[in-house]
Amino acid sequence: TFLFAGPTGVGKTELGRILAREFYGSEDRLLLVDLAEYTHSATASRLIGSAPGLVGHDNPGLLAEFLHEAGSGVILFDELEKAHPDIRDFLLGILDNGRVRTGKGELLSTRGCIIIVTTNVLAQDDLISKGFGFAAMEEKRTTQDILGGHFPPEFLGRFDDLILFRSLTRKDLRAIANLRLDEALTRFEDQGVRVDFDRETLLDYLLEKLEGSGARGVQRVIERYFSQPLAGQMLAGDEVH
Repeated sequence: TFLFAGPTGVGKTELGRILAREFYGSEDRLLLVDLAEYTHSATASRLIGSAPGLVGHDNPGLLAEFLHEAGSGVILFDELEKAHPDIRDFLLGILDNGRVRTGKGELLSTRGCIIIVTTNVLAQDDLISKGFGFAAMEEKRTTQDILGGHFPPEFLGRFDDLILFRSLTRKDLRAIANLRLDEALTRFEDQGVRVDFDRETLLDYLLEKLEGSGARGVQRVIERYFSQPLAGQMLAGDEVH
């Protein structure tokens, strides 16, 4: 069980996808739960289903259905700070016992799963101003110290590890763009299209178009300024090699 903390767009959710692929064989073995949709106490039924006789009792619930069908995988609860406190208490039960009781009273195990909870409450400035990794400025503080201002110690203590993500540098973004560019080229190659270009010049151009949206923005920029123009040429019948 892990708590991933850091600014938005630094790869917390992406790491969950990679863990699903590497540990369970497919990114389909990732259940992504957006906690921004669970701002009311009653929304817990959307995860575990409603009790018999209540409205929606035929719906097994997102989490219960995943555990029934997949049995194991990565369960990622995204943006903890947006969830209702009752939802956090619900998560405590899973972290404590490795089990979840459905609305119908069935007990399901999460012990074969990697549980990840993410939060965006920390910005890079928080890590610097609170001394994380900067012992010369002031006494170094632990990850738990830094997160303790946002979550109670008894909650943080339920995790096997608390992992901080720093903001991405331009070098990081360039490396991500390079990987995403390879993925885009593979899709064209699968259609028998070869694209000749100067990679470094193109990467420079793409990064200039990036407007501070982190890793998520890299894919959008590649789609808008690389893949879509090429696809448009192909649809127009222009000669593309």
